[in-house]
Amino acid sequence: MATILLQNLLIQVDEQLDRVSQEKNLLLIHNLKRIRKLLQGKYHGNPMHIAVIISNCLREERRILAAASMPVQGPLEKSLQNSVVSERQRNVEHKVSAIKNSAQMTDQDVKYLEDLQEEFDFRYKTIQSL
Repeated sequence: MATILLQNLLIQVDEQLDRVSQEKNLLLIHNLKRIRKLLQGKYHGNPMHIAVIISNCLREERRILAAASMPVQGPLEKSLQNSVVSERQRNVEHKVSAIKNSAQMTDQDVKYLEDLQEEFDFRYKTIQSL
């Protein structure tokens, strides 16, 4: 299932790339190509990894939305939920830690992609000057 979902994600990126190609937005075209290459390279061998990441993000989003839509409770209900709150806080702290790690990995990926962009620009300008 994860493989199918990854393929669907890549298809969506391709569709966006086709749409943007018609608009001649070179920067967005370049970024979408890099995203596609990164998704294929990083997750092709292990599509379950990105499925877990996306699933965790969606679960956390649902939890946040559910918490935001809960009615205000009185003191009795709040005291009954103290243990639940501390467990939720530990879960949130764990998820925050995982998100920080993911953000660091993403930051490294961005730096790598920026280096590739600089290399591309250098080669392009070199070829143009020839």
